[in-house]
Amino acid sequence: RSRAVPAVRSLPAGAFVERLMHPLERQRGTGAVLRELVANVAECWGKIQPPDLAGFGVTKADRLRAGTDHPLRKIADRAATISGVAEFDLYLHRARGAGRGVGVEATEPYSVLVPADLVHVSEREQMFVFGRLFAGIVARTFVVERGTPRETEILLAYGYVNFASKA
Repeated sequence: RSRAVPAVRSLPAGAFVERLMHPLERQRGTGAVLRELVANVAECWGKIQPPDLAGFGVTKADRLRAGTDHPLRKIADRAATISGVAEFDLYLHRARGAGRGVGVEATEPYSVLVPADLVHVSEREQMFVFGRLFAGIVARTFVVERGTPRETEILLAYGYVNFASKA
């Protein structure tokens, strides 16, 4: 029997954090340790891997600030509210090539980068893209989504040496 999925518009602010992240935080075991390790590394990620807005072909002047009357900014704001992300900068890029689809850069606040062509897909698909990006911010997994498996291994080793081993 299928369960009804609530309409995105009906989800309250912070629903993602309340319904998904809080139960994960209460879990113990290897998954909880890895989540904590990644969260600790995410705190200093901007120093380990400096933000690369130029790699997407954008500058600070290209950002769509909160309150901007752009359809993607409105969708992104709604997805951020549901996800519990209070503040972010949104950039629409036209970069082509490997690894230049969507991304999160560790700026203050976080920079969310999406292709300008995203405006041409359905609202449901747009919400999915933004929801995935904001989930990565909330769970701090955006740091491991950027690199190769080897880079992720090095990142987790760095986190272990600098955080877990000192606990």
